[in-house]
Amino acid sequence: MALSLISRTYHGYIEVEFHGDNSVRLVQAAADAGLTIWRLRRPQGVLTGWMLARDFAQLRPLVRRYRVRVRIIRRRGLPFRLREPHRQAVLMGMVIFVGLLYILGSFIWYIELSGLDQIPANTVLLVLREAGLRPGALKRAIDPGEVEHHLLSRIPLLSWAGIEWRGTRAIVQLVEKADQSWIIDSMEPADLVAAKAGRIQTLIVLAGKPMVKEGDLVTEGQVLIRGEPPDLDFFGRTVPPPGWPPKAIRARGMVRATVTYDLKAEVPWELSYLVRTGATAQRSIVTVGARSLVLTGRDEIPFAEWQEERASLVWRDHQGRLLAELSSVTYYEVERITEDLGPGGARSEAEAIVRRDFGAILVPGALIVSQTVETEELSHATAVRLVVEVIEDIAESRLRNPSRP
Repeated sequence: MALSLISRTYHGYIEVEFHGDNSVRLVQAAADAGLTIWRLRRPQGVLTGWMLARDFAQLRPLVRRYRVRVRIIRRRGLPFRLREPHRQAVLMGMVIFVGLLYILGSFIWYIELSGLDQIPANTVLLVLREAGLRPGALKRAIDPGEVEHHLLSRIPLLSWAGIEWRGTRAIVQLVEKADQSWIIDSMEPADLVAAKAGRIQTLIVLAGKPMVKEGDLVTEGQVLIRGEPPDLDFFGRTVPPPGWPPKAIRARGMVRATVTYDLKAEVPWELSYLVRTGATAQRSIVTVGARSLVLTGRDEIPFAEWQEERASLVWRDHQGRLLAELSSVTYYEVERITEDLGPGGARSEAEAIVRRDFGAILVPGALIVSQTVETEELSHATAVRLVVEVIEDIAESRLRNPSRP
């Protein structure tokens, strides 16, 4: 299909009209003679079709035989475009430009680093320059394996390095050695605070001083278990732990609370959305600077409404600025569909939305206690409210402020 389109564009193709009672017989005779006519249509009672421009002359004996009048109504392809002087200049410029791109494509103009967290990017770029990888370097003069080995030997914090070429870019993928700071973080003093508001149902303290009790209402961010030793029970009396200020520790425990979720959704009784009809059109476009030229396909998109998918090949300079872009664009015709849901359908759709949203925020291990669905009919829509009570663990660690006791 793609090769056929390229061949037609190269040789040129035309759309013709067939006027006469024997139009269909002429087209059949042309097919028997080896001529290809495609996209036959009969808009407003006139038979039309597309054929190669070079085959048009072979229609003359058939036209005389069947007494059919043929008229060319559209021309497409390079032979017709190149007849215009300004398009010849554009084509010559494109040939020169493509040649320059081919030459410039043999060099590295941009280096992209990925995977860095602790190591400064300038350090890696300096080591790459030592190995010969820098903007302006010839690709075939660089051995990626040697550059990778040089990186690992010069930067001890790296555990792996990989280099690949993507056009004029060098993609340098790096993996740093594992960071052990999370072990230190897990030992630092911290409080357990409420991640959500709720009523405490279960409080289990493994380490730290409890600041709430079962049955209490807590707000988001409130301290549940403080990261310090608990008070001591001395013969029925509560006394503080020895030493002041108390030594900070990391609070541990489980705090399960009843949390209420309130979700709402509103759906109109009449929905409007776009659906693809199946008709498509394609264009190839080259863009240089602010100028664009359609290489293949129609200059105007033949649809009133459409969606497009674009695949592009982009050339940029070492600063990331766009030099040129070659795009293949597929246009899909769409039509607007209106669906009448009615109050019942809108209610079902709105309830499905709120339940889907609730499932997305429900934490693992949570226990649903109760749920209520409320429906409200508006002027042209239906609103649904879902209220769910859940028992879940709301405790999360928060490092203690070292300035506070």
